[in-house]
Amino acid sequence: MKIGIFDTPPQKWFPFDKDTEVLIQHIEKAKLNTILMQGAEAAKKMKAKAGSVQDIFLGKAAVFGWRKITDQDQPGMLLPNGDPLPFTPENRNLAITKSNRFSEFVYRIATDETQFIDDDIPELDADDLKDLEDVLAEFSKEEQPGNE
Repeated sequence: MKIGIFDTPPQKWFPFDKDTEVLIQHIEKAKLNTILMQGAEAAKKMKAKAGSVQDIFLGKAAVFGWRKITDQDQPGMLLPNGDPLPFTPENRNLAITKSNRFSEFVYRIATDETQFIDDDIPELDADDLKDLEDVLAEFSKEEQPGNE
């Protein structure tokens, strides 16, 4: 089994919902601990809720963009009234502090090293499958007695 020890933290697009994907960078355990401690210290100084400030610190370290899956020039995220929410540092902070779902998604993905490990299984497209009948026929011949 592969383990997520990376020389540089990888970034990858992850589907947030059916319309939106988010560019997230892996946060290793030591960095997460630092983020949480710094967030708690900053919250004390600002007299703010520690959880919200920690979320902002995590968002800054882990979230590098979002976009619509089918039209990458569109932001993908929408406010409840239907207005688009383009990716900006301010909107990232807003989303991660006001949306429980987004905050939990970022935390879960960014801290799960297995999300960033490629399994080296290439995806097949139509061109890869066009000669499938010939390949299967060839395998069938090889399995029949007398074709040695």
